[in-house]
Amino acid sequence: MDNSKFRSHPNIHKCLISSPARFNGDYEDDELLIASAHPSMRNRALYNTQKDNEYNESQMSRYYYVCIFDFLPEPDQQIVIPDYSFIGDIISIALAVYYGKRFDNHGILESYGIFWMPNYEPIFSISNDHVGITNHLPRKDLEIPLAFDKCEAIIKFILTRNAQFEKLHRYFLAAGKFYLNSLQIMDQDIEKAYLDLITCGEILSNFYDYTDNELYDEKLKKIFIRLACMGEESDIKYLKSRLYQVRKKFNLTLKSLLNENFFSKTESNDESVKLQEECIEINIKAAYDIRSKYVHTVQSFKPYIEQMYISINEVGVPGLEPNVDDKDLKKVLKRIPTYIGLERIIRFALLRFLHTNGVYLHKDLDDDKDAKGERT
Repeated sequence: MDNSKFRSHPNIHKCLISSPARFNGDYEDDELLIASAHPSMRNRALYNTQKDNEYNESQMSRYYYVCIFDFLPEPDQQIVIPDYSFIGDIISIALAVYYGKRFDNHGILESYGIFWMPNYEPIFSISNDHVGITNHLPRKDLEIPLAFDKCEAIIKFILTRNAQFEKLHRYFLAAGKFYLNSLQIMDQDIEKAYLDLITCGEILSNFYDYTDNELYDEKLKKIFIRLACMGEESDIKYLKSRLYQVRKKFNLTLKSLLNENFFSKTESNDESVKLQEECIEINIKAAYDIRSKYVHTVQSFKPYIEQMYISINEVGVPGLEPNVDDKDLKKVLKRIPTYIGLERIIRFALLRFLHTNGVYLHKDLDDDKDAKGERT
């Protein structure tokens, strides 16, 4: 008796992901299906929780989705069964960046005809269920509907091997990994989540090559000129090799990846605590500086980046003085974006990073019409 009809195809693989945000519809193409996973008919508690939170968010909101994909085994993979759970990771990264929502990968359910238990590690309840990364509303900057049939461009990009986009693909996933991890730990450790966003921006900055004129200030340029006149080329090369200019690259990259649409559409309803174009360079530099200040002073900066009650502050409230003695630290704390502000900067930069390098995602990610010298 042939019972093979009960066995799944060995090249079909399934993984389980979830999000506190509710998505509609399915994504389906020749390589991937993303579809909703419904609560057990007997699990009335979960069913009622999801039903009650269908339109209103809560700290317990959680929706599950199954990703189904196929892979032909490579010739050298006939004996060792490969772990394709990483596909759930990169799908989660892509969806998190595109929609601006938290996603979690619970691992493989089925692979090579073998069934697997999903990851049962506990997911903590959400304390800020009203903010953009967890609620049921589209993010206001691009207003992308929460429907899986809208994400074809970014899904095709991450799942397609293309030599033309190899470097772009590598940098996006490396940076996106830190962005997604930041969203996942924000409720438990907002300071580490903030530092992960800074690391994400730093990875993006290393994608680009900057000229000496862009990296060095006038004082350094004059020093190089004096050394050149003295015939000290080796000294110039040595100095430049030691001057990594990481902070400068970080600022140049993020500033160039923001356009006018970023500033015109925000989730904050208070003008005084919105990110402003005329102050954005100060905000970006301060965000980078807080990492070194944190390492050297071990002064907590949590009170200056977290959300209080239901406010959506992208920067600190004007006029409030940080309660610290260090003057330099106080200046940085007054200028840093909140977690929500920095998250919005980094996500928009990630999307524009792809969009301006050949992966068209959304019309509002286009360059400003009057932009001059923008790095694309």
